[in-house]
Amino acid sequence: STTLTVYRGSGQLRSGAQTVTIPEGFGARAEVGERIAPVHRLPLAPVWTALPPAVLLDPSPSLVGAYGAGVTSPGDNGVPAPAEWHVQVARDEAFTVLESDARPALAVDHLALAITPGQRFVRVSALDAERYEGPFGPVARVAVVSTALTPTAEPYRESLSLPAGVSCTLDGDPVAAGSSTVLDRLRFHTLRCAPEGDGGAAAEATFERAAR
Repeated sequence: STTLTVYRGSGQLRSGAQTVTIPEGFGARAEVGERIAPVHRLPLAPVWTALPPAVLLDPSPSLVGAYGAGVTSPGDNGVPAPAEWHVQVARDEAFTVLESDARPALAVDHLALAITPGQRFVRVSALDAERYEGPFGPVARVAVVSTALTPTAEPYRESLSLPAGVSCTLDGDPVAAGSSTVLDRLRFHTLRCAPEGDGGAAAEATFERAAR
């Protein structure tokens, strides 16, 4: 079988002598040797009910967020309800390098995924009972910053690497994104990071003094 879903514009599905035009927000399926079924309304794009944090600070962070079905317009009763979700976590904004590609059941309406440090992009779509998949909802961008320290050749000096896309301060002083900085482990330190160009949504980590 061949399924065509149209998220923007319109498309055509041809099977033998039959051609069906599919408008935006609909899909159709052609089975071999059978007539094309009538066009099918797609489920709406899901919405974030709890947006994942913009910055995570942890050696092995867990991505947390929640999502739900898109809101229908008043009087619109033809939109199919979700029967399953499609959740993707990618390393790039085009979603060509996927770190996670899952299809959780309808009851699983939240994220709790272990992800590695770096920039991550998250999106969710819905599938209905007929296995038609609607468009993806808004993309959530998450910067995962590892607070793991790397020893240097100098005693009580350890290095901290920061990814691009975040704006961080160490003890109140700015630290360049995408670079490494050396911590004096005989002192207490506070690291604060926020999305680059965003004054809020900061995450904080502390580093206790090391024992001599």
